Amino acid sequence: MSISIEFDRDRARRFVEALNGGTAIQPPQGGWSESDLLGLAGACFCLATAQGPPGLDENDDDEETWTRFFDEMHAAVEWCADRTLDVVAGEYDAQFEPRHTAVLSIEEDSLNIHPESGFKDPPRE
Repeated sequence: MSISIEFDRDRARRFVEALNGGTAIQPPQGGWSESDLLGLAGACFCLATAQGPPGLDENDDDEETWTRFFDEMHAAVEWCADRTLDVVAGEYDAQFEPRHTAVLSIEEDSLNIHPESGFKDPPRE
């Protein structure tokens, strides 16, 4: 399988400016396309990762630390996307309170979810 990507520099700039400025992001004329949604997701991911790994000096270029950071950020985005699918499918409330918190880590290529609050049952990984 492959996914077609249509990146638009100006759209990315508008998304980042809106997210940084706290302004509404209006749907494109004709509705949201897959490319629009991927572009928005990319802008959100860019801003979420912009500060880098916690506690890492901005001049530190430790490749292993950065790789783990991006792997964990991707897993965190996937967790949020999966929980959003649970909301849409009507399955969220059986598993979680309206808000939940957890710490996510990847250790030895294994995803670990450490619940902090709002979990009704052990987490699905």
